[in-house]
Amino acid sequence: MPCYRGPNEKSFSQRVIELAVRKGLMSADDAEALNTGTPFLESYDGQSTDESIMSEEQWLEEVGDRTIDQVIELEGTHRIDSIVLAIEAALMDRENLTPTERIVLTVEAMEREVGNGGFNQFFFNSSNEYAHELVATLREIGIPDIADIAERALRAIGAQPDWTYDDFEEASVDPDEPIMEELNACDSTYYNTEDGIANTLFEYIKKNKNDIDLGAERD
Repeated sequence: MPCYRGPNEKSFSQRVIELAVRKGLMSADDAEALNTGTPFLESYDGQSTDESIMSEEQWLEEVGDRTIDQVIELEGTHRIDSIVLAIEAALMDRENLTPTERIVLTVEAMEREVGNGGFNQFFFNSSNEYAHELVATLREIGIPDIADIAERALRAIGAQPDWTYDDFEEASVDPDEPIMEELNACDSTYYNTEDGIANTLFEYIKKNKNDIDLGAERD
């Protein structure tokens, strides 16, 4: 399956910045400075030293050489959403994913794409790789309300079980107005319900940590 960016798809670093702004961790001015290459200082762990974008809990930029146990231990000192994002980044482009690793990528693909451009963007971009398993994944980790929204969005574009990447892209590149209105309604419902997804996923990660390998050796 091809894995390329659509016209609205952002780099991973841009998505992290946008998520930080949306979650209230970073101001729009700070985000603009980062996106335009304005220098800023970072500590050894990649945490910004600019107090205007720091909260009581730090932002984890990458897992580094930590094991999954060591990453989980960062709870309480680092933002949960940043921990989940860092785990996702460590798993990206990996082959032979475990079921739990695949769940992490599926949920985070949804959060990133729907949060940035709605379900239509999720279906258009390479994230549609996870479209068929999205509803079951959301129910598996314990957020059936979001699963219902995703299921509604899939019905809106007429998704079929045998759809490929190209089928999802074709259906979402220029949808008819009634379809787009239904997708927009799904987006609005999602935005009013999305709080807590990262925390729920993190709890699932903790319960299934033995099924996650970040590449570092465990003791």
